[in-house]
Amino acid sequence: MAGFGALLSTLVGGVLLGGVYALVALGLAVAWGASRVINLAHGALVVFGSYLAFSLYKALGMHPVVALPVVALAGFALGYLLYYLVLYRVAENELVSLLATFGLSLFLYAVMLAIWGPDPRTLLWAEGSARLGPVFIPLSKLYASIAALALIGFYHLILYRTSVGRAMRAMAQSFEVARVVGIEPRSVGSIAFGLGAAAAFAAGVVVTGYASFTPDAGGTWLIIALAVVAMAGLRNLLAVLAGGVVLGAVSQLAGFTLGAMYQEIVPMVALALFFVISPEGLFTRVRVRRV
Repeated sequence: MAGFGALLSTLVGGVLLGGVYALVALGLAVAWGASRVINLAHGALVVFGSYLAFSLYKALGMHPVVALPVVALAGFALGYLLYYLVLYRVAENELVSLLATFGLSLFLYAVMLAIWGPDPRTLLWAEGSARLGPVFIPLSKLYASIAALALIGFYHLILYRTSVGRAMRAMAQSFEVARVVGIEPRSVGSIAFGLGAAAAFAAGVVVTGYASFTPDAGGTWLIIALAVVAMAGLRNLLAVLAGGVVLGAVSQLAGFTLGAMYQEIVPMVALALFFVISPEGLFTRVRVRRV
């Protein structure tokens, strides 16, 4: 019975973790879909957001939840300027844009290493667990997941209830058609890339709620984001949420049953499988069949 309770607790923890995974992937999907740039610096942006929240807490005593909008706005400004001034010029050339964002990731890694050093940093929002029958729910992951879901809901409103969101979704469908109907790709693409960077920074703040972080953690977050996007596709926000939950649950169960090493391998395996099985996204494929 104790073993079953531990298994359920692991599964619940994985589902909560999946909310954070979905937020990380959301930023990549928004930027990629509407700007045509696969941002290889996305994981580094997530970690940079964690360090900004850490610095605000240490310098000003600002709780990460309070710091979250400040950090997200900084991410939006950085992403907007990067795309408007630099990345728009290379957006049509996938190889050059990949190299540009890869170079950005190396630059951010060097900055974080120089400012904060290589040692792990910790900024937990809560300690202990809540008990629900045989299930123990870690409060740190619970609060982080709630924050992630709130942010995903906010992005849903932007994408589906605003004119900018409609323009971004039109560009994700076709750059050429978007131009024909009067959408200016540089401006809308800059907003999309800014929103993607803002989501990455915000996800970094949320990550501080339950985990430690180091400058070199960006690669792991990039793989997780790519795995979720490979599963969900670029055009369905709810599919991104579902993909994050599935990946989080499977990763945690793999770590529980096979060992911690396998928890880290799951996103890599998922990324390879879904790009081979369904390059447009597994959930996107199911939706097309139903239509």
